[in-house]
Formats: sequence, structure tokens, C-alpha cells
Amino acid sequence: MVMKYGELTLGQMEAVVNKLGGMDGVKRFLAGNIEVVVKKILTLVETFRHVAGGSFVSAEKFRIGETDGVKIGWMGDCFKQNFLGKIENGVTAAELKTHKLEQDSLDAPIIEELGDAAETTLADLWELLEKQGVGQEGALLINGYANIFYIRDAHDELWAVHACWFADRGFWHVVACSITLPFRWRAGSQVVSR
Repeated sequence: MVMKYGELTLGQMEAVVNKLGGMDGVKRFLAGNIEVVVKKILTLVETFRHVAGGSFVSAEKFRIGETDGVKIGWMGDCFKQNFLGKIENGVTAAELKTHKLEQDSLDAPIIEELGDAAETTLADLWELLEKQGVGQEGALLINGYANIFYIRDAHDELWAVHACWFADRGFWHVVACSITLPFRWRAGSQVVSR
């Protein structure tokens, strides 16, 4: 007999039975007395338009100090090494969305929940920073929590790039973290997607 989901291992099947509460739970599920609820870790906060920009040269914008009204006080080494040489050509208008992270999470579940919309650009990040260059109210959090963007570097590797406003120091902090690290983002942080 060939199963429709033949790639499942016996261990995985047993885990599903255990999650349903054993064989009694399986019987109740099959009878329609148990409902499966998919937990979401993100809640949509806002949707807005990103204006088309043509080409975006990261090294011209992301600098320590103030550029175009954006005050950056610190950039992480991984960001400098992997993103300052990047040029984004053909940047087009897009719909951006902010999502509140409802629970602490690694990158993989966040990216999985967002799907193809997870990836953004440096131009997206910069446009939002320009609107809140010195910590004004806006789409980005300015309470010390991370604003997380999933962006590809010059070598096409996906990173979690985050910007935090440090009110006590009066500047933005921009860092890139590998999405393969076992780092958990704190609940209350924000993820920006397309």
C-alpha cells in the first residue's frame, strides 16, 4: 500500500498522534470533534507604499553620522562587510507591511510565516529611516525594539538586518545577523515585509 504522505517517518506519525492526545485524540479529530488551529507569530500592524527609487547605492547612504537627515551612530561589522558594497538596481515601488512579533522567535519561523513576502531591500529600509531620521514617530519602532528586515547582501545571501533607535544616545543602530544563528528576536519587535 502506498501512502499519500509516504515521506513521513514513524517517529513523525507518532509525534502527531501524541500532539492530538493519543489514539482517543486521533479518533476525536477524525470525527470532527477537535479543530487544529495554526498559531501565528506575527500580527499585521500597517500597510503602506514604498516609492520607487531606481538605483540604491548603500555606501552613499549608510554612514556613521548624519546623511539625508538620518542619524546613524553605530553599524555592526557584519553589516559593513556584507552590505556597504551593495548596489540595488531597478528598485521599484512596493507595498510594505509592518508586523508585530507576538512571541520570541528565531528567523526561520518568521520567514516561513511571511513566505515570499519576507524579503525586502536596503532601499526599503533607507526610505523608512529617512522618514524617522532622528527618532520621530512613524512606521518604525523607536522604543529600543528591533525593526527587522530580511535583505540579501551583495553575494545574494539572506540576512536579518535590523535597525534600533537608541533614544538615550539619539541615533540609529544598524546590524546584520545571519539567519542561521540560534538568535531569538524578542516579542514586541517588528518585522517589515513586502
